[in-house]
Amino acid sequence: MAAANFAVAAAAICVAFLGASEAHGADDRRCYDVKVVAHAIQQIPSVAPELGPNQILAVWPWFLDLQVTRVLAGRLSGELVNVLSVQHTDVLPEDRTWWLRRNTAGTYNAIYPDRGERLRRCSSSAIPVEPYLIPAAGKTLQQYREEGAQHYRDWLEQRQRYYEREAS
Repeated sequence: MAAANFAVAAAAICVAFLGASEAHGADDRRCYDVKVVAHAIQQIPSVAPELGPNQILAVWPWFLDLQVTRVLAGRLSGELVNVLSVQHTDVLPEDRTWWLRRNTAGTYNAIYPDRGERLRRCSSSAIPVEPYLIPAAGKTLQQYREEGAQHYRDWLEQRQRYYEREAS
């Protein structure tokens, strides 16, 4: 089941990165709704799937809570925003520019410009895009976030025990 859920998420990630959606078109994928200066106050990786031998996962969806210090473009209600981001590891908790695209889950996807690319603001008629992590039937993003948080806590504890054994 986890592999099937991840396959859906992987497909969403590919579509988001490649902009290969007929429903939205490349222009709607490469625009932002809100551009902010913010720092991550919480970062939770989603649970990555078990991979076969000789397979490696470079990036996967993370849940971020961003504390906004300034809105540069667009409108945002509140100073705390929930974001889905596709990344390999956590980001430094310092202010930086974030380009956010509304998604159909009611949160935002973080989008990242390619080197030299200038992202444009979405038109007011642009419809939200799919979230980077699409919940399976009967599941919510909040459940995935909680599962990811528990899995990450377990991993950190396991890593701590390993280092304690190595040190003794």
